[in-house]
Amino acid sequence: MYMRKKAYTLIALVLIIMSMIMSACTKKDNLTGDNWSGIKPQLATVNSFEMGYSYTHEGTVKGNESYLICGSEGGIEAVSILNFIGLTDTMTVIGQPTLKIVATRRSGISRSPLELTFHKLNKNWAADSTNNVLDTDITPLNFTYSVTQDTISSAGDTLTINIPAAVIQNWKTENVTGLNLVIKLTGTGWLEFKATELAGGPLLSFEYQIANSTTNQNYSQKAVKDSYRISGTENVRQIYSA
Repeated sequence: MYMRKKAYTLIALVLIIMSMIMSACTKKDNLTGDNWSGIKPQLATVNSFEMGYSYTHEGTVKGNESYLICGSEGGIEAVSILNFIGLTDTMTVIGQPTLKIVATRRSGISRSPLELTFHKLNKNWAADSTNNVLDTDITPLNFTYSVTQDTISSAGDTLTINIPAAVIQNWKTENVTGLNLVIKLTGTGWLEFKATELAGGPLLSFEYQIANSTTNQNYSQKAVKDSYRISGTENVRQIYSA
């Protein structure tokens, strides 16, 4: 009888501990249960297509998301925008400028490879009002990048994108602060990557020289702000917790 009672007590103790662990992992203000403090990822679907809209709420983009998305399908398009400041007004770029982004998720392998296209936004914008960005303010930069990875590792995959030197040297736009790079996706599919709020956020790097100098200087900065715009057929979008 004593041994049976002891066994029941042990089982009860284990159940209590498991209950406490599960409670901690789902508590909304818990900072150790998972990476998003209890917030479940929000996915937008059209038919069977999952856009994977990071960790926003009800499809509203506030500009402080930890992840960015670009993609297009079913009448919905997501476009990411990155803003870099601190560039020298007049310079000669030396070597190959690069943009590094850390991909975290992507659409299925049936949509491989994914082709990213790059554009320039010719206006100032606020990270929490990216939906006000119009296509008429976006100019193609005429270079692309193919995401050939069929799957993305759990730690994320760093994509190193070569930026034409002319894009950097001609970065200035009248009355616009910094260089605004726009990332779109050709065809169907989607790609999610880390925002500047996280380690591994978008990083622009290049070497340059200023006038009357032969000394190479280095620019290596993360985007100071980034966000994404969702546009398309609002009435067929469904947001739900994954």
